[in-house]
Amino acid sequence: MPHRALILRIIPYSDSSRIVKCLVDGKGLQSFFIRTSKKTGAGGHIQTGRFIEYTTSEKSTGIRSIKESRQDSALGTNQLNPDSFGVWLFTLELLNKSLQEDFNIPGLSKKIDQYYSHLSHNTISNDPIIPLILLSQTFGIFDTKNLSINAPQTSIQSLTTLNIPVAKGKPPITFSDILERFKNHFAIQTLESIELL
Repeated sequence: MPHRALILRIIPYSDSSRIVKCLVDGKGLQSFFIRTSKKTGAGGHIQTGRFIEYTTSEKSTGIRSIKESRQDSALGTNQLNPDSFGVWLFTLELLNKSLQEDFNIPGLSKKIDQYYSHLSHNTISNDPIIPLILLSQTFGIFDTKNLSINAPQTSIQSLTTLNIPVAKGKPPITFSDILERFKNHFAIQTLESIELL
């Protein structure tokens, strides 16, 4: 049975191979070696931000290898519009810079799947505060039940759609405040994707 993963980062290894860092359903951040073929076009689905289904070869010494892969049949066909693409890259960078190899955070993959599905169907706002709050809450940086968010009403409704409770009547916290707290928690120096927002 194939595993499911979200590709967070691709590192060139040679002309025909890559190291891919993936958020794997039920396993957390994992690294794999994968060969690509320019002749057949195989590996066209191996791109940052894509959801894949894959099988691995028998584990040997060193990094595991992906034997076969294909675009995820559930989420892989949903494409993002240009307005949502920048916030998706921001989400991927937050994940890539905060996750530790082989450390599974229960429910994270499901929440990211749900977020991407809503984002690709334009049923939630593409405000970057949404993935930032989603990840901050999932990682236990803060509990949104005790926070009032300074964001447009469409963003508050989007958080509700994602089952993220937000307090009312308390001093509001801004995107910049949440981002600084997130960066400090994970000792992140820079976020390049912030320039796309």
